[in-house]
Amino acid sequence: MNEEFNLYEEEFLKYSKALLSKFHQAPTATQQDYREAIEEFNNLKRSLDGMQLSIGNRSGPQFTKLTQYKSEFQQIKQSYTQYVQHTSPTLAMAIEQNEKLIEYTKIAYEAEGHATHIQFQLQNQTHKLDGMIKKTNEATHDIGTSESLINRMKNRAIYRKILTYSMVALILVSIIIIIWYNFF
Repeated sequence: MNEEFNLYEEEFLKYSKALLSKFHQAPTATQQDYREAIEEFNNLKRSLDGMQLSIGNRSGPQFTKLTQYKSEFQQIKQSYTQYVQHTSPTLAMAIEQNEKLIEYTKIAYEAEGHATHIQFQLQNQTHKLDGMIKKTNEATHDIGTSESLINRMKNRAIYRKILTYSMVALILVSIIIIIWYNFF
């Protein structure tokens, strides 16, 4: 494991020196220098990742070196970004737009997830409303039937009252006629 770390460390130092020399030549950089810088930066990142993998979760002097190399990598990364912006403004703009595009894609996927959830909730509400509409229609039908029965009952009650008053009136008239014939 120690040898592996040392190999990655040598590569890291080699690529970092090469990149730093390219950064100093930025005003006169050619497209070939620019391509080499991209390749060296990717190799620098791979060598740092290799050091990380070779020591794993152990601590010690190698871990301290790795921490130092990570901070150096961050500084080189900032210099690399400035170098890219200086040597190729269109690429820098493309990288920036690509980062924005990735961010917007994440936002779009998140919005799609929310929209799907809202659509599911709306479907549930639609089913609930359909059920309520069916129940309301049944209740309306039942209310109509009840009103019809109540109206028939009222009509029968009125008919019975009329019949009862008519019978009472007929009985009274009969009594009056009987009394009239008997006494007069």
